[in-house]
Amino acid sequence: MKSMSRWPLPFLLLLAASGCDAAPSQDRSTMATTGADKTAILKRIGLTPPPSAQIEYADYTNGMDDAARLLLVMPQGDWTAFLAGIVRRAPRAPEFGEDLNFALGPDRQGWNPNAARGLKTGQVAWSVNESEYLNIGVAPAGDGKVRVFLFWHQT
Repeated sequence: MKSMSRWPLPFLLLLAASGCDAAPSQDRSTMATTGADKTAILKRIGLTPPPSAQIEYADYTNGMDDAARLLLVMPQGDWTAFLAGIVRRAPRAPEFGEDLNFALGPDRQGWNPNAARGLKTGQVAWSVNESEYLNIGVAPAGDGKVRVFLFWHQT
C-alpha cells in the first residue's frame, strides 16, 4: 500500500482526530446497483468475471478517491481462472492471508467480509503508477463455490 509519508505529521494527526477520510462527505456519493450499474462498475475497474459469477453486492463511491466494492459467488474452478486474469494484469501476484482481511473495510448491509469463515485476503497494485489498488478476499461458500470480495480504490 502507498505510504502516507508525503503528508506532514500534524496534518495526519488532525485528520485522525477528526475522523475525516480526506474528502468532504458532501462530495461522496454511492452509485445505485442495478444490473447495468454492476456491469458499469466492473468495467470501470477493469474486471471481467466469468459468466457463472453471481454478483451479490456492488457499490461505487464517487469522491476525491473513488472506491468500489463487489461481492461475487462463483465455482472454485472459475475463481482460479478469474484470479489468473487478475495476476496477468497486476505487477505481481497477491499473497493471500488473514492478516490483510482488514483491507476489505468494515461490514455494512450486504457487505460482510468479517462474517466470512475462512476468509483470506490479498492486495495488488491495479495501475501502473500505483494510484489504484485491488484488495481481494476469498472464502469458501459451500457446494464447490467461493465468495469473492473485491475492494478497488484509488489513492
